[in-house]
Amino acid sequence: MCNLGLCYEQGEGLEQDASKAVECYLQAAQQGHPPAQTNLAVCYLHGSGVGQDFSAAR
Repeated sequence: MCNLGLCYEQGEGLEQDASKAVECYLQAAQQGHPPAQTNLAVCYLHGSGVGQDFSAAR
C-alpha cells in the first residue's frame, strides 16, 4: 500500500490524489510499515491530503 500511496502522491501511473495517498499510507502504517509511517507523518506535517496536524506528525 505504501508504494501505491507514493504513486498517488506523485501522480505516477495514475491521477495525482493526495487524499488517496494518505489513505494508502494509513493502511500500511497501521500494519507497521515504517516507510508508510514516515510518509504519513510528512503528509500531516505539510497538510498534504489531510489537515495539517503537528501532533499527528509526531
